[in-house]
Amino acid sequence: MGCNAIRTAHNPPAPEFVDLCDRKGFLVMDEAFDEWRVGKREHAYHKYFDQWGEKRLEFPRQGTFDGWNRYDRPRVNPTIGDLFLTWDGPYEPGVLKAVGKRSDEVVFTKEIRTTGKAADIRLSVDRHVIKADQRDVAQVTIEIVDAEGNVVPTADNRVKFTVEGEERLIGVDNGNPRDHNYYQIYERHAFNGLCLVIVQSAKKPGKIRFEARANGLKKAVIEFEARNN
Repeated sequence: MGCNAIRTAHNPPAPEFVDLCDRKGFLVMDEAFDEWRVGKREHAYHKYFDQWGEKRLEFPRQGTFDGWNRYDRPRVNPTIGDLFLTWDGPYEPGVLKAVGKRSDEVVFTKEIRTTGKAADIRLSVDRHVIKADQRDVAQVTIEIVDAEGNVVPTADNRVKFTVEGEERLIGVDNGNPRDHNYYQIYERHAFNGLCLVIVQSAKKPGKIRFEARANGLKKAVIEFEARNN
């Protein structure tokens, strides 16, 4: 089949199907609910959501202390190495916050925010000092962000790069499997608001200035350094 995961379509799969997937090494994403408290029809899953499972993974509504959605003790068979949970909810701009608890103790929190329009380019580099040996590299991450600094997941702006100095760009990519452009050109479309550039050092030490620009966005610059030792 060319895949290693199967997503069910909001209908409970047969136990035989799940057991077969376990034996073959497939991850099953069993979406028992496609809605929370707001139903798409009068007699839909939302009527039973609060009764399903125990209260552990919690999603507090914005500005309220009620309306908690929780899930606990998913079926995990011995042959499944990983398991993650998904929920589908009605779209609502703002913040989605997940709170994970173990025995009523908060062990993690995660927030996802809706974003505005692309407004800026943010650059970061994995190493601010590399060796001046014509072999060492630095990886520059390009993020398309909104006015609040959130990465815009739908941004696909074409970003052009400039490297000042004797250093050279040896690789550029965006993670998009449909993008077959050459990997050593000085531009790339962002994918999910991101792309990556790999810069290789020269033999001569000194500062390296990397610049990224895109139409309609503010230019971004980052500097790092190549040293002999």
